[in-house]
Amino acid sequence: MTELSASTGALVEVILGAKYGFNGPSAISADGTHVWVVNENNSVTELSASTGALIKVISGSKYGFNVPDAVSSDGTRVWVANGDGNSVTELNASTGALVQVISDSSYGFNVPEAVSSTARVSGWRTPAATR
Repeated sequence: MTELSASTGALVEVILGAKYGFNGPSAISADGTHVWVVNENNSVTELSASTGALIKVISGSKYGFNVPDAVSSDGTRVWVANGDGNSVTELNASTGALVQVISDSSYGFNVPEAVSSTARVSGWRTPAATR
């Protein structure tokens, strides 16, 4: 992964190494505290937004990752669209813990390729992207 300066475009750092779990990274989202990278090997890499340090690599069948191809975070929740799984995985942004895997057929997911989130709006329980 390559980090560039937002103000100048200059190279800040290239993040490499097996410990990061990067394997076909397909999307990235930053929420000011964390940077979330989804990988085609059914994992999510969590980095510190301020230092670039590895926080953790999240993987395992309980997360429902199935060729994830999109990620979004609002600082409270992380949403991962699982293109081959017809599902969206919701994580707690503070801990990386699984909140839920949304896959019921009533949601009508058909190879989801994008996801978006926003700060909580009064009266709304979850971001509209998951409704």
